[in-house]
Amino acid sequence: MSTHIKFLQQFEKYLKETIIILLGPESYPLRRIMEKYRENNFETKTFWADESPPEEVLKSLRSVSMFDSSNKAILVKNFLQWKNWKEFMESIPSGNRVLLYDTLTDEGDEKKLARKVKEWAKGTFRRNSVPTIVLMPYLSREARIKWVMQKARSQGMVLDAERAALLVDRTGPDLHNLETELEKIFLGGPENMERLMFTKEEESIFEIRDALKSRDGLKMIKILQSKEPIPSIAFLQRTLLNSIYASSDIKERVKPPFMARKFAELGKFFYIKEMYEMLSKTLDAEKGYKSFHRGKVILFKLSGELTG
Repeated sequence: MSTHIKFLQQFEKYLKETIIILLGPESYPLRRIMEKYRENNFETKTFWADESPPEEVLKSLRSVSMFDSSNKAILVKNFLQWKNWKEFMESIPSGNRVLLYDTLTDEGDEKKLARKVKEWAKGTFRRNSVPTIVLMPYLSREARIKWVMQKARSQGMVLDAERAALLVDRTGPDLHNLETELEKIFLGGPENMERLMFTKEEESIFEIRDALKSRDGLKMIKILQSKEPIPSIAFLQRTLLNSIYASSDIKERVKPPFMARKFAELGKFFYIKEMYEMLSKTLDAEKGYKSFHRGKVILFKLSGELTG
């Protein structure tokens, strides 16, 4: 059995496999796996077993593509929820690729996961009919630290090994969670990493955007009160500044690209001049807080000015 790392490294070796079963708690690499199929001219689609029965997936596999291509790669998540998933495997039309993913177990250690998967395969398939199985274990601590540093760099941030290790140790092994924490650090500024990283209530750019769009002062207050005043204001400033960048002809690249699109959406509801005025109000609020230490009263005033 291979791991998702080796699978991606040796992807060409597996490209002709009709069925691949992926088992383990780390689902983040599924994104890159499906990208690899697209890079090899496969049309891709993802289904969730609890929402789509096998018949629906088979219908999709048999349908003619709008691009007139017979090459399809389908990912089915949580496939073990299907009682007849084995019958489904036997009905896959030729020329297609099907990847079946399920956690099977919460065991994230590679060696322990391998033992559990071998036991499962032994009790599920005949000896000579075991399909290709790819293990999806969590990365080692050292590998996660490197991953965090590389991911941060791709978003225009620099995190040294010490800060990356702090993030890894406090967030846990799941790469989805690590990506979410990196997004918060990006939005709030690496300089506020310690305060922004581990709040119980995770408020995002999307909630700030919605509060501003709807002129919802109470929602804005709730968002700003979920953190300490200065990090809260810094979070809002970064939101507005990047919305200005993404909505104007200022040649300042917003990273990552998917966030640039979200920032630009705010520009559909406010003129750039209005966003500059809102940004100015946040700067006044920050100065007022630092000068007079008025606590969260300053956040109530700022919320009213931005949404009133």
